Amino acid sequence: MSVILRTNHLTKRYGHRTVVDNLSMTIHEGDIYGFIGKNGAGKTTLIRMITGLAAPSDGNLLLFGSSNLLEGRKQIGTVIESPALYPGMTARENLITQCKLQGVTDESQADSILTLIGLSDTGKKKVKDFSLGMRQRLAIGLSLVGSPKLLVLDEPINGLDPEGIKEIRDLILKLNHDRNITVLISSHILGELSRLATRYGIIHRGRLIEEFTETQLFERCHTKDGKAEMDLEEYFLNAIGGK
Repeated sequence: MSVILRTNHLTKRYGHRTVVDNLSMTIHEGDIYGFIGKNGAGKTTLIRMITGLAAPSDGNLLLFGSSNLLEGRKQIGTVIESPALYPGMTARENLITQCKLQGVTDESQADSILTLIGLSDTGKKKVKDFSLGMRQRLAIGLSLVGSPKLLVLDEPINGLDPEGIKEIRDLILKLNHDRNITVLISSHILGELSRLATRYGIIHRGRLIEEFTETQLFERCHTKDGKAEMDLEEYFLNAIGGK
């Protein structure tokens, strides 16, 4: 299995404050990598370094096995913090605009993405009239322009109701299973993340303290006869010392 992303001793400082500290992580092709940490632990800062929005103070990273990050980042789709949408446009108009910005001349890609994200029936409805869940699906749709191999999602289900959360979950699973898109997803809603992720990394005070697979999590949280002793949230709290 090939490595999609590897960070090597990545560090980010702002003045005398270290936000990400000597962090080395590995994401394999096909992973849904659940990136877990408290608010302020360094999740978003790491994601910003991966996507080129912030420069590391020390360390380096490889994308798709290469140190050519300019080329590698062309294969990444991102949804970070508040999605940048044009509220006075329709979903299709937003997608066509994104295609033009990325130099994609085939507008049929916009229509196929609309169908994929479940917004093909929105017609002339403006984005400003969309629900939060619809806007979040459109944001993911915009990140799919150009057919990325890695999708980076920072807290994609924050503020969504149960229906919106399920829609995002189903979409992520579809992209991973049907399109073979590797996903890095940051979230503090651990009950939901445990329904998605195949691999996990826990960051605490800027340091990656543990990486483990879905199978390893099950083994650590269950007795030999399969009885659940703890869930992902309890495991996480134990890992960081309950702080």
